[in-house]
Amino acid sequence: MCRLLGVIANKPVDLEFSLLRADRPFRNFAKFNPDGWGLGWYENDKAQVFKRGLSAQYDPQFVELSKEVRSKIIIAHVRNATTGNRSELNSHPFQYKNWIFAHNGSIEDWEFLFDLLEDKYKEKVKGETDSEVYFYWILQCIEECGSTLKGIKKAVNK
Repeated sequence: MCRLLGVIANKPVDLEFSLLRADRPFRNFAKFNPDGWGLGWYENDKAQVFKRGLSAQYDPQFVELSKEVRSKIIIAHVRNATTGNRSELNSHPFQYKNWIFAHNGSIEDWEFLFDLLEDKYKEKVKGETDSEVYFYWILQCIEECGSTLKGIKKAVNK
């Protein structure tokens, strides 16, 4: 199962301690989740995402970003592939406009959700994962409902 770390703080923070230096650093999860990694954060209120299709355990870029990125909101993800190959496109988090999304788990009938997507969202899917399809499904539901909360409820209950 993938591993996901989310941080919300009242001032910009980095993740060096959580990702690298704690008694049980997040980076250790990459040993059993070697199929990619990514970080998502907000810089000047703009979503930023960096991801790679290789293990965070051996990628020096993971160490560098954990020290450099500073934000009030940060999402870190290490991937254990269930659908889709090991690649940067299939690594999390995913970004659309100012939304960042990472997912831990599997969507059993994700092809069904893909078929429900409007063309403008289908065209945005670049990888081969259930999680990316689910992300666009959630965004479509939010748009249809005109409310983030109502849209997420609708997406989850489908």
